[in-house]
Amino acid sequence: MKIITVSAVLISMLVVTCGEKENKNLMDHDFSEEMSMSAHVVQVEERMDAGTYSYLLVSENDKSYWIAIPKSDIGEGDIVHFSQYMEMKDFRSETLDRTFKSVLFVEDARKNDLPSTDNPHQMQLGSIPKEDVKIEKVKDGFTIEELYSKKNELSTKIVKIRGKVVKANLGILNKNWFHIQDGTGMKGTHDLTVTSDDNAEIGDVVLIEGRLIKDKDYGSGYTYSLILEDSKIKVE
Repeated sequence: MKIITVSAVLISMLVVTCGEKENKNLMDHDFSEEMSMSAHVVQVEERMDAGTYSYLLVSENDKSYWIAIPKSDIGEGDIVHFSQYMEMKDFRSETLDRTFKSVLFVEDARKNDLPSTDNPHQMQLGSIPKEDVKIEKVKDGFTIEELYSKKNELSTKIVKIRGKVVKANLGILNKNWFHIQDGTGMKGTHDLTVTSDDNAEIGDVVLIEGRLIKDKDYGSGYTYSLILEDSKIKVE
């Protein structure tokens, strides 16, 4: 874990964004602590607002803890990732009339924008609407529908597929995430998630080669019944 000394800029940011009562507590707190930098992906279990700040009870793997962020649209059930924060112990919030044994003041909280579902622990394929597309099958490759029907025999194997990018999310969990469709498949088997270091844009027709994995669980809400991992993407 990389550790750096808290800068005056960060202290000012925390003071400005908190409410008036929170201001005094932050100013009175011992800022000799250090800011940590390590990646976290959490799910919000509870939210409490205090002035222009929000305290979030979050879960990560098998533990729960509190973080504090500038007020935003992040709420219960959201998956959030952050990497820059400072822990304050025995921090008193007069607004909430509560003392937190430990709270992480987070500088860079970011809600992921992968498709949400009724069950945040399961990224359901049906959450991506089927588009009216018709993509020609690649030679020596498969359609999306075929990958689902043959997922047991093809899991862990390298496969080829051609499709249209219908959704793109870059830089989440150190990967670029894409949803592709080719016009085949019914609801639940019409959309395929792809991870890659390569880039593409929504609307691109792409040729993809990657390793097919079934029932993949990344933790923190990222669960897929079928996914192409570490793929090579060529925009056609």
